[in-house]
Amino acid sequence: MSEGNPDMATSPHVATPELLMDRSKSETEALRNRFKASLFRFGVLCLLIASYRPACHAAADLILHDGKVATVDDRFTVHQAIAIQGGRILQTGENVEVLKHREPRTEVVDLQGKLVLPGFIDSHAHPADACLTEFDHAIPPMECIQDVLDYIQARARVVKEGDWIEVRQVFITRLREQRYPTRAELDQAAPKHPVLFATGPDASLNRLALQLSGIDRDFEVTDGGTGFAEKDPSTGEPTGILRNCTRYVKVQAPRHPPSRADKVKSLKELFADYNSVGITGMGEREAGLALMRALLERAQGSPVYLNIPDQNVAAVNFVERAGLARQRPFIRMFLGDNPNPGAPLWQYSIADPAIG
Repeated sequence: MSEGNPDMATSPHVATPELLMDRSKSETEALRNRFKASLFRFGVLCLLIASYRPACHAAADLILHDGKVATVDDRFTVHQAIAIQGGRILQTGENVEVLKHREPRTEVVDLQGKLVLPGFIDSHAHPADACLTEFDHAIPPMECIQDVLDYIQARARVVKEGDWIEVRQVFITRLREQRYPTRAELDQAAPKHPVLFATGPDASLNRLALQLSGIDRDFEVTDGGTGFAEKDPSTGEPTGILRNCTRYVKVQAPRHPPSRADKVKSLKELFADYNSVGITGMGEREAGLALMRALLERAQGSPVYLNIPDQNVAAVNFVERAGLARQRPFIRMFLGDNPNPGAPLWQYSIADPAIG
């Protein structure tokens, strides 16, 4: 190359020092960019590999191990451990296998040989009424007739004279004497108050309660249902014991009835009590449309299952009119013939107590 040749100095095919330097910078920048892109892809790949975990080794929220986990499958298999993730069973099996799901955030409980059972379902309960038993005051445990009478006497000191005193669902099978309190015992405990000791359709009443309910020596069941009032064979007067006809007792409405919000709050508290002893589902036998509406409106995604025989036109129309079966996939309706004509026409069950 000659400095004296102008043609060679200006030729596009001749690599001058300046051109070589520009090309070197361009290639270096491209190489650097390619390296950065490759490094980024490699980093992403490392993150994916680090975060990848086979489904069989997914992290558990809770692991119970070293126990007896009854699965209640077809063979009633009992395992050593169970892993829970997102509120669902992730795996059951031997300790060594289930503990593979343990992560730093996993709660791990050593059962020390204890038994784990699935949640129980009470198919016949009355939570809508039971949740209000202690709405306005606490009720003490009652293990004998004297406990019952002491409670009634205590209520008589705070309840306005002439107002009803009620004791419900203290079944005589749980009392030491295995019997109802007599009319005379109830009279002595609260002579100026009508008293009802009820155990479902059967009950024991004092004298004033019998009078206010119109139950005397001539009383007969006339509504076509079953039941009778026991009578003293020597005098013909009612003993105070009613058999299968507590519906005739004319108990006054409470002076301060619970609001709908009170009922829902009390029901949630009762469900929490049920859960604490292993009951995770129940069937309500005598609730009405108001409670059904409250449960569905406040369910917030918790499963609510309705069994509504088609004879209950009001309940069916309510669900269909509200579009609940379409809008809420967790509601399952079973419409058909009522297998038991004498039973209430609809039931509900709660699989999760979170209704508010």
